[in-house]
Amino acid sequence: MPTIEITLNGSPLCRAGGDNCAFLTADVSGGEVGPVGLTVHGLVGHDPENLEHVFWINQALDLDDDVSFMLSDKSSADPCKKSIRIAPQVQQRSSLTLSVYINKKMVCVADSAGLEFVGASLKWAENSSTCDLSVHSAGNENDTQSKIWLTKELRVGDVVSLRVHWNSQPA
Repeated sequence: MPTIEITLNGSPLCRAGGDNCAFLTADVSGGEVGPVGLTVHGLVGHDPENLEHVFWINQALDLDDDVSFMLSDKSSADPCKKSIRIAPQVQQRSSLTLSVYINKKMVCVADSAGLEFVGASLKWAENSSTCDLSVHSAGNENDTQSKIWLTKELRVGDVVSLRVHWNSQPA
């Protein structure tokens, strides 16, 4: 099964994964305000009536911490530390539409129809006066192609607004 092995300062933290993972994510994130954090989580299940958001790690990091992610294919993974069942009524949608505005002007509409997910992320590099906005998706199990609707460099003072719309399940 696909797994991600995470080490912190040379010591193993966990092996995350599972046969039934719809996705598995490991990331380090932070900024000028607030702590830098390490998060390892995923979505377990492919049946819309039985999905769980699972977490292996969600912790703050210290300066000079060294985090490593190694992709592996192992026969077992560590049990998750937290699991949240996703309510079936939340899942009964055909797709999600994300409308993206910069400084009150609509710049993009992304629809997850036929895709695994749609999302928006901001990446701000250290010692930079700009930030990158990305509106993107990943393909579904039949189409592994991801899609990028928008990449945009933002400046200090820009305001990004996201409006989320669930599209109704077709009859």
